[in-house]
Amino acid sequence: MSFAVSMLVFLGIASIIGTILKQNEPYENYIIKFGQFWFGFFEKMGLYDVYHSVWFLTILLFLVLSTTLCIIKNTPTILKDFSVFKDSLEEKSLLSFTHHFVIKNKKTINTSKILDYLKQAKFKIKEKSKENGDILIIAKKGNYQRLGYILTHIGVVVICLGGLLDGNLIFKAQEIFGYKKIETLDIPASKVPEVSRLGIGNTSFRANMTLAEGSSDNVAFVRIKDGYLVQDLPFKITLKDFRINHYSTGMPKSFESDLVISDPELSQDITKTISVNHPFTYKGIAIYQSDFQDG
Repeated sequence: MSFAVSMLVFLGIASIIGTILKQNEPYENYIIKFGQFWFGFFEKMGLYDVYHSVWFLTILLFLVLSTTLCIIKNTPTILKDFSVFKDSLEEKSLLSFTHHFVIKNKKTINTSKILDYLKQAKFKIKEKSKENGDILIIAKKGNYQRLGYILTHIGVVVICLGGLLDGNLIFKAQEIFGYKKIETLDIPASKVPEVSRLGIGNTSFRANMTLAEGSSDNVAFVRIKDGYLVQDLPFKITLKDFRINHYSTGMPKSFESDLVISDPELSQDITKTISVNHPFTYKGIAIYQSDFQDG
């Protein structure tokens, strides 16, 4: 458990680094900023793409597996304790508890008052008579607080699974075993080999597409390290028009792009206008307007 907590702390520190250090910048920018020595050191550490680095994803995978096993191991016991009263305890067992109190004069004990108090305090109560005439009173409450243990662990699993999905674990495995290769040459997308392309079935990616007014494309580029991968899209995007709206003072008010989505599965194209922070989502792919340049 302590090791898993240490891993969570380590992930937190790594996430802070990934937040402070701008991720997935062209390598030239990092060389200018840090110099050759520190650039090479940070590259080996995977700090230019922390959330997709092998060590980061490995820690996430470890936490998913270990936490899931912990849930499987302890959940049945916790759920069983909801309805089970431990009425097999003997006096010696009770005296071994760190917190216990012994009343020597048993005649001063008023069982009815004890039961009334426990009921008023919302305890669940069970009485059991012993063979020697003693009465064992079992009281418990706050069972549902133990659900916090289960829910907290499930939350850790969900968060780590989200990180693994966003980290494109499948691609990382393909890259390690040589099924995928990062392209470093500046060549047209149509000439990029299959080993450097991602299919339309890819479930998670962040890619860029640059379009001039009136142009269209059905591929985007995923920047990775010192190269890129071509991400094929299941539809074509056409930039019909781009405009900048201004306030009366002349300050820019909004940046808008009129898009046309062409899908072979549709009988009619989709026309949609997007702007900053107002994307359009189609087939699970969110299309954002992130930048513009004068053509």
